[in-house]
Amino acid sequence: MLRKKRFYFLLLLAGAAAAAWHLHPYLFRSFFRVSGTVDLAPASAGFKPRPNTMLFIVARDEGGVPFAVLKVINPSFPLSYSMDSSDLILPELLPLRLRLEAFLNTHGEIGSPRRGDLYGSLDRDVFLSDKDCDLLLDREE
Repeated sequence: MLRKKRFYFLLLLAGAAAAAWHLHPYLFRSFFRVSGTVDLAPASAGFKPRPNTMLFIVARDEGGVPFAVLKVINPSFPLSYSMDSSDLILPELLPLRLRLEAFLNTHGEIGSPRRGDLYGSLDRDVFLSDKDCDLLLDREE
């Protein structure tokens, strides 16, 4: 009788482990929430964005593959942001640790960066549900 109970318990445990393995991307989606602010560097204090300026906040995995993007048109700084599961572009790649970057596109055209575009990144890795992930646009392309 004890062997039967152990067998069924191990079978249940194996089933739960298999379900967790296959469902973990879906479970992580509900926990993905990164927030903070984006601001301009003090050297850019006189910066006046033109109409159709776009701010992109990009979350990348450790290999550099972007899996979430938040786009803000005509941002005003400092800007509070929050990324959640609606911003995921590759939800099946959702890692536990991620890197954040921000790009300010000053010409309103998507593509390669041009002179005058601003860039900033966080110097540390962020976890799936971190707050206070403040980005500073301090480099010019």
